[in-house]
Amino acid sequence: MRTVRAGGETRGGTGLETIPTGRKAVRGEVPLLPAPANWSAGLAPLTGALRLHTVRHQITLPFARPAVEKADGWFGFEPGAVFVQVLRETARRGPDRWRLAVLRAGGPGERLCRVTGVRPGAELLLWVTGKGRTERVLRTFAAIRRLGIDPVDVSPPWFAGAGAALNADIAPPPYSADQHAAYLAVKQVGG
Repeated sequence: MRTVRAGGETRGGTGLETIPTGRKAVRGEVPLLPAPANWSAGLAPLTGALRLHTVRHQITLPFARPAVEKADGWFGFEPGAVFVQVLRETARRGPDRWRLAVLRAGGPGERLCRVTGVRPGAELLLWVTGKGRTERVLRTFAAIRRLGIDPVDVSPPWFAGAGAALNADIAPPPYSADQHAAYLAVKQVGG
């Protein structure tokens, strides 16, 4: 067992979690985790996501359709549900840290990634860091909303292409109503 930094715990933890691994962790790497063993095929538990506002941390869920919403800021998502999480960490000195993640709640038997404020984990569809990239993604989501499409309903492969483009500092590919109609047709057929 090695101890690796896995994104940090936002509620009183040290930010270090112990995971089994056969190699050294790379700085900034988010390790993959198997789904918890207590998940059974008959009962699909919810993935929990935290909305938090403290002096130094703000975690928001600008686009989400939770199955359960609790008064303490926890949201529960069914397996397969897509949600967007934005983290802003205010630094005492130096620049603030920004991160936007588009996540898909995992189900039984799926491998999950550790993400701050999400338990037990989720599948990463899009991951960008930095204020400029985060704002660019939010502007892209605003354009998608103007088409009458909720960003959580966008085709998952589009998120991968958009993330690659944004991390290369180029504009993400536009998402059209025709692309969305084609995605919904394939999804309805079962593909």
